[in-house]
Amino acid sequence: MSGGDWKEMFNAGCAGDLALVEHHVKSGVDVNYAHPEFLSTPLVAAILAGQEAVALYLLDHGANPALPSEFDAATPLQAARQMGLVAVEERLYAMGVPRPPADVGLALERPPSRTLALTGAVVYGVLFVALAVGVAYGLGLRCEGFGCMGLGVYWFAWSVVYAVSGLIGLWARSVGRRAGVAVGLLRWLVRLHLLMGLALLALWWFAS
Repeated sequence: MSGGDWKEMFNAGCAGDLALVEHHVKSGVDVNYAHPEFLSTPLVAAILAGQEAVALYLLDHGANPALPSEFDAATPLQAARQMGLVAVEERLYAMGVPRPPADVGLALERPPSRTLALTGAVVYGVLFVALAVGVAYGLGLRCEGFGCMGLGVYWFAWSVVYAVSGLIGLWARSVGRRAGVAVGLLRWLVRLHLLMGLALLALWWFAS
């Protein structure tokens, strides 16, 4: 299995391209694999993207009905109930996934408000753009005399904002996932957030 094939299948599943998903599954791509860059299973990702046909196909072709998705912090059943995909939920029960207790079911039927989810997504989006602008500005600063101390203070402050906004991003992703709002966008912003920090860390490491 090549990483490219898996990524293409994963993205096709989220986009609802069932024909392309079928192509890769028939080619031997592991439907239960979670790529280190994604940490999401194809099944849970497809469910959270609202792609019912893809999810049912994956379940019919070897997807583990009980395998949780680390990045999404959800099992297939939790994802199906959150997205209201009844057909997927019933298929999971038919495959042996136990039904949750009544009180858990009631809790899952009360997702966060869409207004709260949208507000969280907008706030995090603004913070993400501010961080990116901050990186561009910071990389243009020069270390000259006492300016070196100011440069150090600048990057320390940026790092604090990076950490705080990262926590806000994780919260916004969790709320958005449960409310079914901006799921794909928040998933990618959180990944880009992490990659931004890793890239800067590598840059500072090699520049020192």
